[in-house]
Amino acid sequence: MAENQAVAERPPSELLLDTGNPRFGGAVDGAASQRQVLDYIADQVGVRDLLSSISTNGFQRSAPLVAFQRDGGECVVVEGNRRLTTVLILVGDERATGQVNRRDAYPVEQSLLSSLDRIPVLLVKSRREVLRHLGISHIVGNKTWDSFAKAAWAADVLDKRLYDSVEEISKSIGDIHRTLPRMVEAYRLVKNLKSHSLFDFEQTAKKGRGSAGFPFSWIYTALGYQATRRWLRIEEDQALFSEKPPVADLKRAAELMGWLLGREDDDQLSLISDSRQISGLAAALADDQMVAMLRSGQTVAEAAETVRPSYEKILEALAAASEKLKDAAGLVSASTDELADVEESERVALLSLSRKAFSSARTISRQLSSTFGDDEGRQ
Repeated sequence: MAENQAVAERPPSELLLDTGNPRFGGAVDGAASQRQVLDYIADQVGVRDLLSSISTNGFQRSAPLVAFQRDGGECVVVEGNRRLTTVLILVGDERATGQVNRRDAYPVEQSLLSSLDRIPVLLVKSRREVLRHLGISHIVGNKTWDSFAKAAWAADVLDKRLYDSVEEISKSIGDIHRTLPRMVEAYRLVKNLKSHSLFDFEQTAKKGRGSAGFPFSWIYTALGYQATRRWLRIEEDQALFSEKPPVADLKRAAELMGWLLGREDDDQLSLISDSRQISGLAAALADDQMVAMLRSGQTVAEAAETVRPSYEKILEALAAASEKLKDAAGLVSASTDELADVEESERVALLSLSRKAFSSARTISRQLSSTFGDDEGRQ
């Protein structure tokens, strides 16, 4: 931080919540009102811990908010939006009219309330000046960001040239599993699909808990498979999904999103039941026949079963039948006295089914022997 920066005491009513906070991950856009931002922070991000702390101990003045001043003189808080939201709730700011219940749940003594009339703020020159530092401090801080928010922040600092590469960002935040490149790639893909109006992510059949509102991790997991990348025509040496990919490829990507997440606006269900089937969906993309099945509405599991080799299905069916017949044989051996007393109709049913089972087994054996040229087995 620059040496000429100074901490000033400002009324919370003069401080603006940051509509461009990267932690929102796009859940709150730049056109949102101050009340909408405050409600989102209180309801979705959470301020319960701060309400308890500040209502009891007051504002920690050794940890000022960080804000930059716009040309018009407005101060936008870029560090401490949760704390500012908490203060605005406790002092009854007009932006917090939807949070009366939270204010009533944490009454503040008059002496402490008076101390919130002005709170410390460190003024910086611009958002750019602090974006790199604050993003890292938040991402590796105690209150973990969700993956979509991380991806949004990383894409933002890359666009602003605050880092030279996504690999450099990964090192700076301790991304030992190297998931950030795929997350940024998936984020770019989501943004491209939105900008071309090819997929409405607010209408996904599968919902998520993070700032995205849908299971964002499913997208970057799917992009980690080479079969997915080949089907989307992503070049092998392409580190990130192109910011302006061909629309033809985006149409394929939109189709994939429908199979992956489902579309409520089109009554389309996801073709996978959970994240463990993402690998199966990726494998299906490498098979033209399975892709055709997915396009017809078959689930990944149904398509995989359809194209599974016949010998596997026969082997599985015979193994299951063999186990069942073993069980039946054991029951017959152990129940001879009981079976001697069954009614005539029950005897007929048991004998009929046993003969059918024997006949089916003999037919299967003869057909397999004939197919494999096993003369002994045909007898």
